[in-house]
Amino acid sequence: DWKKCIHFFHEIDGVGDVLCAWIYGEAAVWIEKITDQDLIQGFSEILRNFSGDPAISTPDRIIRHRWLEDPLTMGAWSHPSVRTNHWDYDEIQKPLPNSDNPRLLLAGEHTHPRFWATMHGARLSGIEQADKIVKYIKS
Repeated sequence: DWKKCIHFFHEIDGVGDVLCAWIYGEAAVWIEKITDQDLIQGFSEILRNFSGDPAISTPDRIIRHRWLEDPLTMGAWSHPSVRTNHWDYDEIQKPLPNSDNPRLLLAGEHTHPRFWATMHGARLSGIEQADKIVKYIKS
């Protein structure tokens, strides 16, 4: 049963009435084959069971990305190793060859020190790097 394979739910900071569900491993394969309506019903059942509140409303929609079918990700995401420290992210975000002559800037979920492995981490790192480009152009 796919409902037993949800790692956790969490709220998205600054976004009301939204929950993010984390599903990985074999369950990720199953989830991609389930209809949105079946997922909505399943998530609602889980939330009602765990909260003990049968009156929790059913979500009106679900937003998801089919990571395993995406040819650019093929279901993969980054994860820091046990030897990764915060300074590694500072290093990977530095423009090359230097900040006075930025020719190469890396962005993506793998470069964000707090939100690695997430879409919002990818977006935030892209904005941060774009700001460096704008600052360079204006100087």
